[in-house]
Order: sequence, then C-alpha cells, then structure tokens
Amino acid sequence: GFTSQVEVAGKKDKSIRLLLTNILEHDPTANPGFHSAHTTDSTMTHEIGHALHHKRLVKELGMSIEDYRWKLRAVEDDRNPLGSIEDRERAKKVSEKVSRYATLEPLELVAEVFAGVRAGNEYDDEVMDLYEKLQF
Repeated sequence: GFTSQVEVAGKKDKSIRLLLTNILEHDPTANPGFHSAHTTDSTMTHEIGHALHHKRLVKELGMSIEDYRWKLRAVEDDRNPLGSIEDRERAKKVSEKVSRYATLEPLELVAEVFAGVRAGNEYDDEVMDLYEKLQF
C-alpha cells in the first residue's frame, strides 16, 4: 500500500494531520471483526470521525485530546461516563459489539461507530448511548 496525508483545516495551532494507510491490498477477511468496516472509504471515514470529535472537543468544549483522556481517567468527575470500574467493564463489553479496535480506548470507539454507521452498520441503543456519552 501507500500512505497519503489529509489535513483538516483549523486554527493554525489546532490543525489535525491524519495519516491514512491505503488498505486496497488489505484482505478484510484476514482479521475479521477488528474494524467496524473494511474498505478504504471506511478507513478515511474513521479518521474523519476522529477529526470531527476532536473539533467538537476543542471548539465546543475547549478540551484537548490529552484533557479528554485525563477526564476519562478521573473517577470522581460526574461528567465521566467511565467513572467506575463497573462503567469501564460495561463500556468494554459494549465496544465489543462494534469491533475489537473499538475496545482499545474510547477515542477509537467514537471513530469506529462513526465509520460503521456511515458504512451502513446498525448498532443497538446500548452502543449508541455510549457513543453519545463519550462525545461529552
């Protein structure tokens, strides 16, 4: 494959560079279930999902990705949808309904659901509720 770059415009210091790997030669059956969808378009859509989520965090909430990750670690924060061990275990089980990649961290769940929905996947209310909560 080859690598291409896409730059999502934003404020000079808030631009996002997305590194995309072309998966045209990738055999989607080689690792079934790892991603929510298995096309070049869905890889691009996954990365766009990250960009849109980041834009919301920065513009609407004034939060960086690092702030977001710390907030998700802060058990005492009322806005944290993963504030307890039970919440984290439940979120991991819910993420398994999307893809194995979605179970790695909340940022990946948001991008995987975004890509999956755009690819025509349907998710139950439990998945969609967690998706909404993780966007803050």
